[in-house]
Amino acid sequence: MLTKLMKRAMIVCVLMASIVVGIAVPAQAANKTIILSDIDGRQLGYMVFYDVEPDKFKVCDTQRDGYSVTGQVLTQTSNGHIPLGDTSDGSDRGCNTMVFRVPGDQMRLWWNGPGNISTWANI
Repeated sequence: MLTKLMKRAMIVCVLMASIVVGIAVPAQAANKTIILSDIDGRQLGYMVFYDVEPDKFKVCDTQRDGYSVTGQVLTQTSNGHIPLGDTSDGSDRGCNTMVFRVPGDQMRLWWNGPGNISTWANI
């Protein structure tokens, strides 16, 4: 009887300690990914925002179709969104990255092929 009670008390203590530790850990910033797909659902590329200091973005072309994808980072001003910069990636090995010291608040990704295929997300 006493052994059962001790085990239960130990479990409660461990759970309480894990809750306290979980609360004490600072919140981790969220990375964000946008995926660009054509009308048939074929993925053309993606763009990832890494919330580190300074902000880092990765742009990747996922198709060997002869067209690249371009990612752009924008920031809000009193005149609307203005671009901070952009980078393109073709179907080569690896992805291209950008680093910004000025925080952006929106990212856009588009395909440089026929049609108007693009996507965007707030960050």
